[in-house]
Amino acid sequence: MDPHFVEGKFNPYPTEGSLLKYHIPTFKAAIAAGVSSVMPYYAFPSNTSADQGLPWYSKTQQFEEVCFALNKAIITDLLRGQLGFKG
Repeated sequence: MDPHFVEGKFNPYPTEGSLLKYHIPTFKAAIAAGVSSVMPYYAFPSNTSADQGLPWYSKTQQFEEVCFALNKAIITDLLRGQLGFKG
């Protein structure tokens, strides 16, 4: 669903590890190619998701429910911290 509408606001990841397995490889490839910017997405990661193997936001929430583009765990911790994105 489109995240510009209420119905598409959250992205659930029902399969354990699917965020890292299916979505992050494209970011890894882009970072390896030297891109200067990326656009993660407008949607929010959903806390109804199966465990995605990332550090949890809190004791009760896997994700901070703010859009991926502004999400510290995704931008600062994962893309910049773990994957070395410099943009």
